[in-house]
Parts: sequence; C-alpha cells; structure tokens
Amino acid sequence: MRTEIAADGVPEVVITYEESVSNGWLSQGGIILPGHPLYAETLNAPSADILDSLRFGDSSNQRHIIFGRNGLMRPATETQLDAYIHEGEYDQRLTQI
Repeated sequence: MRTEIAADGVPEVVITYEESVSNGWLSQGGIILPGHPLYAETLNAPSADILDSLRFGDSSNQRHIIFGRNGLMRPATETQLDAYIHEGEYDQRLTQI
C-alpha cells in the first residue's frame, strides 16, 4: 500500500489486488471486507442506484440492509427496505443476533 499524489494534487491510496487478498481485506470475488483501509470510505459512498435516485429527485437518505448469510450490508431503496422489514427478513435477522 502506498500513497501517491494525483495530477490534481489530491493524495490517493494505491493498494494492489494481491495485497488486499493476502491481508484479508478483499475476498477472492473482489468484495471489500472490514479491515480494508478504504472500507469505511467505500461503505459511506453512495451507490449507483442512490445517485440515480438523487438525479431524479427521490429522497437522499441512504438505507442499508443485511444481505444473505454472509452478513454484509448493501444499499437499498425505500421500497426494498420496507419489504425487508414488513416481509419478515428483519425479524429473522433479529433472532440470529
């Protein structure tokens, strides 16, 4: 991992795929895992569907739900969040906790 200064003068963190996998920061499939130096920044970045929603005037509130058995969070639309809560998946997660 190294830091470089981009042409516009902004510092950039450069991490190779191999380094990320060997340190346990990245899955073989390319999913950024907790512990990766850019994990929080990636998690806080708005997803493409949320950016599309912003362009078309929908709510700017980000929503995340737990997806699948691996427990990773993914961004969700308001409709997906409502379905997650009201169709029972939320209750299933609570019993797992």
